[in-house]
Amino acid sequence: MSTLKLLQEQQGRAVIKPAGFKDSQPSNQSTDFPHSQYFQIHFRQMHENIRGVQDELKQLRRDVADLDVKLDQLTALLIDRQATLSGHPYLSAQQNSNKSRH
Repeated sequence: MSTLKLLQEQQGRAVIKPAGFKDSQPSNQSTDFPHSQYFQIHFRQMHENIRGVQDELKQLRRDVADLDVKLDQLTALLIDRQATLSGHPYLSAQQNSNKSRH
């Protein structure tokens, strides 16, 4: 490979190798392939990122479920309050029966 580099430099072509790449072919062929460690590091990082995103998604789903429960409670309170303020006996009685079921 060193003779190929010297030949390329003498012909005016610079030899630039990206980090993490090595020659896997004999010295007369110049096909570069990444090291296996290059892929292992990136796959490990991808798996860690995926795991983190999945954990965040689980937490967000729990938060949405909690907010949904709170929204239902607030809606029931507003309906009850509105029925009480308007003096409509049917709505108020209906709300009280719904509360006794839970």
